[in-house]
Amino acid sequence: MITCYLSSQGVQASERTVQRQLHDRDPSAYENCRRHVRVQNPIPYFAAHFGEKLRIDQNEKLPAFGVFHAACIDGFSGKIVRHIIIHQKNNILLYDHLYRPIVSETGMWEYLRTDMGTEWNLILFVQNLLQQYRGRTAKPPFIQTFSKQNLRIERWWVEVNKRVN
Repeated sequence: MITCYLSSQGVQASERTVQRQLHDRDPSAYENCRRHVRVQNPIPYFAAHFGEKLRIDQNEKLPAFGVFHAACIDGFSGKIVRHIIIHQKNNILLYDHLYRPIVSETGMWEYLRTDMGTEWNLILFVQNLLQQYRGRTAKPPFIQTFSKQNLRIERWWVEVNKRVN
């Protein structure tokens, strides 16, 4: 992978040269690469109770036909709190059919986690607006991460895609 990056930058280096440089600069990283050891996140995921962390994500399945799935999963129990299928990706539809019913049924969530998409802007705005009504106000009311870091709900989409396909 590093040799491909270097060649895209105009530097020609062989695999052996890259290995020697890595061994000289960081021997422990070289050993990990040689043994194919993956460095994993040392901080385990933790949610203290139901309603602390809510994962929200959407999946575009058959967008040409207007089929968009959106779901919310509780970070503590892994329970699918709400799942909807809508005909277009829209802030107002996601707020009306996904977020608002959850808050009215289960109460205010302490922490939301979404991907970096703009379809969540209205939900995040309202979560930020109502942050004084949360249990713990020391944490931020939401966080936006890259889609691959929203792990619990991303694993669920794999199952959904298998069944829809």
